Amino acid sequence: MIVGLLQLSDIHIEVQNNSIFSKHDKIAWALQEYIYQLDHLFIIITGDSAFSGRDIEYLQVMQMIDDIKKDIISIKRIELSILIIPGNHDCFLPELPVRSILIKNIKSGMSSITNDEISILTEPQKEFFEYLKCYEETSALILDDILLKTYSFEINGKKIVFNCFNSSWISERKETPGTLYFPIERYTEHLSKIEGDLIISAIHHPNNWYIPENGRALRSVLEKYSDLILTGHEHVATAKKIENFDGERAQYIEGGVLQETGIESISNFNFILFDLEEELQMITRFTWSEDYYSNSYASGWMNYYHANSARSTHFILSDNYQAKLDDPEINLKHPRKAKVTLGDIYIYPDAKIVLSDEKTSKFEQIINLEKITLDCKLNVIVFGSERSGKTSLCKMIYSHFYNKGYVPVYINAVDIKARSLEDFNKTVYKNFSIQYSKEMIERYKQLDHKKKIIIIDDMEKFKQPSEVMSRLLKQIKEVYPNLVITGSEMLKFSNIIGISEEENEVFEQFEKYEILQFGHYQRSKLIDKWNNIGNSGLSEVDLLEKNDRITADINTVIGNNFVPSFPFFLLIIIQTAESDIPHSYKDSAYGYYYELLITQSFINIDIQPKELDAYYTYISELAYYVYKNEVYEISDTELRRFNNYLCQKYDLDHEYERTVTRLVDSSILEKLGDYYRFKLNYIYYYFVAKYLSSRITNPDIRAIIKDMCLHLHIEENANIIMFLTHLSKDPYILDSLYEKALEIFDEFTPTKLEDDIGSLNTLVSEIPKIVYRNIEVKKHREERLIAKDEADLGRRESAITSHYPRRKNKDSVMDVVTKLNVAFKTIELLGQILKNYYGSIEAEQKYILTEEVYMIGLRTLNSFLSLITDNVENVAINLQKIIEKQETNESHHDSKLAGKLLFNICCVLSYQIFIKIAESVGSKNMRNTFSQITENNKFTSIRLIEIAIKLDQLRSLPYPDIKLLKEDVEKNVMALSILKLLVINHLYMYDTNRVDKQRICDLLGIPIDKQITIDLTSNRKKDR
Repeated sequence: MIVGLLQLSDIHIEVQNNSIFSKHDKIAWALQEYIYQLDHLFIIITGDSAFSGRDIEYLQVMQMIDDIKKDIISIKRIELSILIIPGNHDCFLPELPVRSILIKNIKSGMSSITNDEISILTEPQKEFFEYLKCYEETSALILDDILLKTYSFEINGKKIVFNCFNSSWISERKETPGTLYFPIERYTEHLSKIEGDLIISAIHHPNNWYIPENGRALRSVLEKYSDLILTGHEHVATAKKIENFDGERAQYIEGGVLQETGIESISNFNFILFDLEEELQMITRFTWSEDYYSNSYASGWMNYYHANSARSTHFILSDNYQAKLDDPEINLKHPRKAKVTLGDIYIYPDAKIVLSDEKTSKFEQIINLEKITLDCKLNVIVFGSERSGKTSLCKMIYSHFYNKGYVPVYINAVDIKARSLEDFNKTVYKNFSIQYSKEMIERYKQLDHKKKIIIIDDMEKFKQPSEVMSRLLKQIKEVYPNLVITGSEMLKFSNIIGISEEENEVFEQFEKYEILQFGHYQRSKLIDKWNNIGNSGLSEVDLLEKNDRITADINTVIGNNFVPSFPFFLLIIIQTAESDIPHSYKDSAYGYYYELLITQSFINIDIQPKELDAYYTYISELAYYVYKNEVYEISDTELRRFNNYLCQKYDLDHEYERTVTRLVDSSILEKLGDYYRFKLNYIYYYFVAKYLSSRITNPDIRAIIKDMCLHLHIEENANIIMFLTHLSKDPYILDSLYEKALEIFDEFTPTKLEDDIGSLNTLVSEIPKIVYRNIEVKKHREERLIAKDEADLGRRESAITSHYPRRKNKDSVMDVVTKLNVAFKTIELLGQILKNYYGSIEAEQKYILTEEVYMIGLRTLNSFLSLITDNVENVAINLQKIIEKQETNESHHDSKLAGKLLFNICCVLSYQIFIKIAESVGSKNMRNTFSQITENNKFTSIRLIEIAIKLDQLRSLPYPDIKLLKEDVEKNVMALSILKLLVINHLYMYDTNRVDKQRICDLLGIPIDKQITIDLTSNRKKDR
């Protein structure tokens, strides 16, 4: 059975001048293809039918509604119901002193409100309720209250419920966010008792318009007892899904403005289709386009969820097991919440589909594992490395389906001793008794198997032969159709996953996934979720800055796949960065992060604090031994010899078997046959660097460090030096890096981007048109992070264990690409040192190092630009010939296309290098140094770098600096284009008010995409 929901919002009908009257006859025809599918249509108006709550306005609204009804029925004669809620514009608001006093008292915290007072407060809505009577289906009313009306419709055996809230009961002429109040406690009991196949709540004002404490309470109730929440008021059409840590879900759909006062071109509405049999939905959005409504968004069919699914009252989780499900199993301390639950911080990971024959495809499809919760039938195996979050995933799947009315049972494979289904059932019932209660076992046995979910964790711990496993799984699947299994990444390659054709046949019935590390987008979501725990009270701008600061820390610590980007590791870094705990570590905060991660590894093996120093020494010596001998993997025999050597050197008694077992159990080392190696990259690099830092005054060690700095094109050297900068601020490291920095592209002078690029400026006859596409900052950031994830897909899929690269011949000649890598790596290293130790590096040295970071970038840039400028005509001609060979339509041939393309390449490369410098060295703590460099090097490229740093660090537009530079480079097309790119990047990354946005775009001649109209008008919502 298909039901439609047409959401119209913010119609604002005035006495005259209503542009919607020339459009509304197109609404039905825009929906024509959907109307033919419908069994029933609901039209819901989510507030602001009128402009000022006058009866003459409602008469015109009614005429429009009747016209739309007539048009729909002319397409197909279907059942049609109309629901309407009031908005603030539906209030007629003359001066009412008593009402004003009551509103003031409510906002001041008046504890109770009488029905008589509610009548006074809703007096301005008198005409609205007269208008509502014309369409209200009183037979469907199950609650008739002036602040909440609930309607229940029975359609072909399905019950659809609408909760229509009156959020405008205390509206005033000039509303501001955070000031409204709704007495949700009056209706919570009523809402909790409602049952239906689809429960929809409609409320005009979104959550940010209420007093914060009341808003939280209102949101909690709405999300708990609604499958779909419709809002209006803000004139921007959006749709989003919410899931809290209890597994409760709700969807929000915000109506766009149907008629924007004074702007005829803007008109939007939403239409949602529901397939009540299959529990599917499709969300569509329509936008006015010249003379018709265009389908601007369609979600496709997708599942919808019951936020308050009827859970079987016979199966109640024990308190102890509920606490276990909530336990994140990592010691987390949060400044705003005493006990952090798994749901507070959980983000579903991405995974790659494990194909049955991986040779058939080099590119594996990536999915998010939340997909598992969308399936009605579960046949899933999830592989993952240690600490990848398999058990947490099991808990979230368990909680989700339990809240949907299923009865899951979790089993760790180590507890499965069974070889038959009968024995396996005993294991199920034993675990069920622990997770629920013994008294419920008989009810569980008689429960429909389709409502049961078996979750088997750590399948690699099942110690039976593979043929026993496959036979048992086949029997289990015949009885329990919903089965989720997790196992280690090695399980995928072991003989457990099928040797014989019969065994393979069993496992072929499962969908198989392998958990990936968190990419940029998921890390961003995790940080944001952490920072929003306990409602920090931060503004959007401050929250964004805080998120960015922690993101920068995480990116530095993770480095080039040093640390696995799994939540376990990320959360240790996040909570440390967020807490600002003063640490005893003598050097950088990043060194402290790595020490925390390593200390966390030792927790598993119960090493006493007094033992840590001895183990750190052991591992440092071993890491240096591996580095020095270039062995990477060390045999059992060789490791025994090393152990004996170390015991003699330090006069210690490291019992070999016990020591090595502890290092393996703590994930410092891993055993592969008869060989051992460091399990994680960062542990290897960290301990080599620790060995060097503890002996840095030794001439032989200094020689090694100097040699590493001189050969940064060898990746292992660069990585060890990166860790060394976190562990030590010895001047020798700085001096060695500075010496190397001076050699990078020393055959080139730093580009000034002035006369030296004169020939490049001749490539174009006018300044290229660079358009600012107005887009929400959050959305742009998400798009950028997703794009970075796609680019980094190979790194996310690659194993993190023991992939530190073998050394190349350090005397080999560096090609241009290698030189570029060295340049960027040196910029990163020097920038990291300057930011780590800005407070202890003396001013003169700080200036010299920072200036050299600038100069490395500018020499690197000039190595490319000079190649072009010295041969600009020949390069352009050859490029033009290539383009002409590819050109199929000569009539559209552009003879200057090669020049434009070449010019754009130079601009984008320059922009990227300026961004690289700004991100590497930029710090609010070094503003004086940046200013001095610009003062002493007053050429265009240096000024562009300082502006790039200010745009990145200050989060605001340095308008005077930009204006002055713009005036000075008015005729320098390339410099002006780079300046525009830097400013546009800032507008995309940071919220800028519309006045400043328009001002800077006017200054630089940046056209703003037409969508800006919507942005500008939607900001009027703040005045409502």
